[in-house]
Amino acid sequence: MTIVVGKDPKCLSSSPFREAFKSNVADAMAEADEVRLQKRAYDDRAARAAKLWAIAERQYQATTPGGRYFGQGR
Repeated sequence: MTIVVGKDPKCLSSSPFREAFKSNVADAMAEADEVRLQKRAYDDRAARAAKLWAIAERQYQATTPGGRYFGQGR
């Protein structure tokens, strides 16, 4: 991450401000990581669902001319 400040930032010369700023940035980054880890991709499936999807995909490809993927648009 890059933070760009002005030519002569007087606020960054204050030690308490710098420490508070670092703490706030670290907290924000930790929250972003937690949210990212909580979200699942749309194609994340349990083992049973993945197996059923694979079966349906094989059947669809076997019966469709051109071997299009199951769920693939026209």
